[in-house]
Amino acid sequence: ARWRELTGHVPTADPAHGWVAVVHPDDLAGALAAWAGAVAAVVPFEHEFRVRAADGAWRSLRARAYPERAPDG
Repeated sequence: ARWRELTGHVPTADPAHGWVAVVHPDDLAGALAAWAGAVAAVVPFEHEFRVRAADGAWRSLRARAYPERAPDG
């Protein structure tokens, strides 16, 4: 709900990566690399990047997530 409130975006097409649609183009590669590293090592993800807010402005955001693997990897 807070993500939708901030960005006006609901990542339904790809829940695992739908968030990339609102990441600033200059920050996207770094955010994706940080996420991939966290997933590969199964460690907490924490990264700061800009996102497009619902009002059209860019906002700085510190994201935190915890990747989990399914039993089949």
